[in-house]
Amino acid sequence: MDAPDCPTLETVRRYDATAERYLEGTIDRELIRVNLERFTDCLPPGGLVLDIGCGPGFDAALLRSAGFRAVGVDLSSAMITLGRERFPGRFVRADMRQLPFCQVADGLWVNASLLHLLRKDVPGTLAQFWTALKHGGILFLTVKDGTGEGWDNRASRRDTTRWFTYWEASALENVVVEAGFETVSVWSNGQWVKCIAKKR
Repeated sequence: MDAPDCPTLETVRRYDATAERYLEGTIDRELIRVNLERFTDCLPPGGLVLDIGCGPGFDAALLRSAGFRAVGVDLSSAMITLGRERFPGRFVRADMRQLPFCQVADGLWVNASLLHLLRKDVPGTLAQFWTALKHGGILFLTVKDGTGEGWDNRASRRDTTRWFTYWEASALENVVVEAGFETVSVWSNGQWVKCIAKKR
């Protein structure tokens, strides 16, 4: 059970408080389209994708428009409510550290959400991802490039300050492989580390 001041839960509370503002600031998804296409090229047509840490669900909506069955998954109740209003489709409120799915998904899209977990929670969460995927299922991860973990002190407002755990590409690849995945590709643009991996 998390302590009341757990950074992960506090980050969720801050997303709850700023859901509308977050949507307006991030609704342009042009920059992630190339990553989304790289991910979906690995999936079977019409496959089931779980958008883990979906926020208001804009990426799940893109996946649906590309012909996939996408389910948005997030711990923020405000984000889930907003997603159901703005991007109709299936949403599930759940903690990525304890997913209610077992061998059902062809792909997991985990874009800029795993980075809000404490580093110590990541191996167990990757085990949850492994369980949720079918054999041969595809995992896509994006995390912040760097080292260390802590509150983002660049935000101008406290309610938008979020917890980040930073990853170097080699460290992310190691923890993904240890969780039972085979990495397909791991790369960095200096700001973000991205990983495509396959369930062994």
